[in-house]
Amino acid sequence: VYAHLLGDYGSAAAALKQGKHYREAAILYKEHLKNNTLAANCLEEGGIYIEAIELYTDLNQHEKAGDLYMLLDRKEPALQCYEKCVDMAAKNKDYLEEARIVTDKIGDRPRAKNVLLNGWQDVKQPEACLLKYFDLAAEENNEHFHAAVQSFYRENVLVNKEMSFLSVIDKVNKKYRSPELENTCKDIAYEV
Repeated sequence: VYAHLLGDYGSAAAALKQGKHYREAAILYKEHLKNNTLAANCLEEGGIYIEAIELYTDLNQHEKAGDLYMLLDRKEPALQCYEKCVDMAAKNKDYLEEARIVTDKIGDRPRAKNVLLNGWQDVKQPEACLLKYFDLAAEENNEHFHAAVQSFYRENVLVNKEMSFLSVIDKVNKKYRSPELENTCKDIAYEV
């Protein structure tokens, strides 16, 4: 009625979606309303994942497509989608986003730590990258985390980043408070 008599495709699509006619609603969203995002969301909600993946891919929403591939237990195409997201984040020098995808979606913590180290060396969000780096290091080995902080300090040159580094280890010290970490941060601060 909405579509044919009133020409109100938005209401028609909403009514179809509410009635759980997801494919029909998606067709209206895509063909008449030219809204592929709503069409993809509708297909996803209806469990029509392959068609939703196609639309998300066309919309360059590769992370969403990868998530749906994972729901279908298709790891290889999911990883390909996630790698596209990583490439886009790297192209934009968005180290935090790149590391998030590598950590949360691909599950490669060492690679994510390398990405964050690159972010620390860059001028865009160096402190945030280093904080996230230390978060990952703490998750890996919280018991000897102070040694990881000490090792980082010894192995990485802090040219023109001394104050940023001190700010980061102050936050890290407050977040992961332990006597060993406090002593390590204090010693580093005195040395810097």
